[in-house]
Amino acid sequence: MTAEQSEIIKQSFPKVLARTFGNVRLLYEKLFELAPETKELFKNTSMERQSQMLVAAIGKLVRSIDNWENVKPDLEALAKRHAGYGLKPEHFVSFGIAFLHMLRSIYENEWNSSLEEAWKAVYQRISEVMISTLFVKS
Repeated sequence: MTAEQSEIIKQSFPKVLARTFGNVRLLYEKLFELAPETKELFKNTSMERQSQMLVAAIGKLVRSIDNWENVKPDLEALAKRHAGYGLKPEHFVSFGIAFLHMLRSIYENEWNSSLEEAWKAVYQRISEVMISTLFVKS
């Protein structure tokens, strides 16, 4: 992730924060369309609660984006919490597509390649940490 992408994320986050609760439904609809088996992963939580957790996690990441080592332990802990839910590596691909789908909806006509590449870079880093924590054997 470049310094420019970090700035784009920080500058774009207020809009994401303001609109995620209203648009998170789109993320999960898309996720369940792409990977129907993932619906089972969310059976014990409400979408309202899931939205709150998602916004909190994104916020923490954005606040720490310039010091990735500070957020890495949180991502590893998040991955470990998800370990018992039946999460598979391929679910990260589906979630990433669904996450970008939600962001496109939030930004509407303002969505552009710079925003897309910056958010892809963030998600790539997140998923790399979580996948290596869950699935890579040392």
